[in-house]
Amino acid sequence: MGKVRLFDPVAVDELFVACGDGRLFRIPSSAVRARSMLSLGPKWKRFEVSWQVPPSDLIVRSLDESG
Repeated sequence: MGKVRLFDPVAVDELFVACGDGRLFRIPSSAVRARSMLSLGPKWKRFEVSWQVPPSDLIVRSLDESG
């Protein structure tokens, strides 16, 4: 299993989320109360970016690879 890293809202300004279906979100860290998991229900719709990216175009890199 991989390492669990808790979200620290003090360490970042925004949380960028790329969903498998192509939806993208830019969420201010001050709006996030979760530390380890975030469910993107209707409450987060206001932070959804208006354009979509095909899932095949998303590049996913783990925190361990970020160097």
